[in-house]
Amino acid sequence: MVLRSTPGVSDRQFSASDDPIQLTCLVDGFLLSQFLSASSNQRSDEFGGSPERRAELVVRILRSVRAAVPPTFCVGVKINTADHMNPGGFDDMLRQMVLIEKEKPDYVQLTGGSFEDPQVCFLLLTRTTRRS
Repeated sequence: MVLRSTPGVSDRQFSASDDPIQLTCLVDGFLLSQFLSASSNQRSDEFGGSPERRAELVVRILRSVRAAVPPTFCVGVKINTADHMNPGGFDDMLRQMVLIEKEKPDYVQLTGGSFEDPQVCFLLLTRTTRRS
């Protein structure tokens, strides 16, 4: 149902305003966050298991949105990194980010962490620096 309705919703958003579309993958029960998370996603189908399969719904929705709107229309993804601070979770998130990035969102907003608990920022800096 989510995948079938995405193109129509995207087209209506584009027709109605210049506001961008943001796929929100945050905590507190957001559907897309539940799919990305190893702790909440216990599925054994094409949308569960490996980090790549858990990202499949987000990737398909992003692909569908991109197909429904002009290339000049802003489409982004927002992900809460705090959801992925469990053992192995950060590496899982980086693997998911590679798949999301291949769909060419205009931006990926990573939220989570703060100046009081900067571990997320430190991990992002050290992991991405090593890949360069």
